[in-house]
Amino acid sequence: MAKDEITQRYAELAQKMLTPLSHKDMAEVTPLERTFWKQWAANALNLIGISFGRDSTLYSEMGKAIASEITDGVPWACGAATGVFAAARDDYNRGFATTLDQRISGEIFGDLLNSANVALQQGYKDSAAVLAAAAFEDSLKKIAILHGLEISGKELQDLVNLLKAQQILTGASGKIAGDFVKTRNAAMHAEWNKITATEVGGLIGFVQQVIVQHL
Repeated sequence: MAKDEITQRYAELAQKMLTPLSHKDMAEVTPLERTFWKQWAANALNLIGISFGRDSTLYSEMGKAIASEITDGVPWACGAATGVFAAARDDYNRGFATTLDQRISGEIFGDLLNSANVALQQGYKDSAAVLAAAAFEDSLKKIAILHGLEISGKELQDLVNLLKAQQILTGASGKIAGDFVKTRNAAMHAEWNKITATEVGGLIGFVQQVIVQHL
C-alpha cells in the first residue's frame, strides 16, 4: 500500500470506530455489534502491522488490547483498542512510521551509495555504476516487498511497471526509474561505453531520493 492509501485507510477505520461500544455493559453488546467489533479489530491490527511492522510496540499493544476481550469483555477491549489505534494514526500522520526493516534497508543501501559516490569522485566510473545499479535494483525490490507485492520472477522493468501501477513510484519518478533500467542493464553486462559518469551520478541521486521517500 502507498502512503496516501494507508492514510486514507486510517481515516476510514477511524470513522468506523465503535467508541460507544466501550461505554456499554457486556450484557448489552449485541451479536451484530460483536461481529462489527471483530471485523474492525482485525482490520485495525492489520493496518498497524503494515504501517509500523509486526515487531513494533504499537502492533504488540494492539494485539494485547484485542485479546483482552477474553478476560475483560468487548467494551473494555474496544476502549483499549481504539486508544491504541488513535495513537498509531497520530504517529503515522506525523511521519513516525519507519519500521525496523526499513531503517536497516535504508542504512545498507545508503552505505552502498556512499561507496558508489566515492568511486565516482575518484574517477572509477565503471565501479560506481555497478554499485549504484545494485543499490537501484535491490532498493526497488525491497520497496515492493515492504508493500506486500509479489516480485518473484519479475524482470526489473516489470518491477518498475508494477510500482508505477500501484502508485508507489508516481509522476516523474516512474519515468526516471524506467530510464535508469537501461543504465542498470548496461552496468550488469559490462557495457561501459553505454554509460557516462553523468548518468551514474544521476542514478546515485535518484536512489538516494527513493530511499528517503520509501526506506
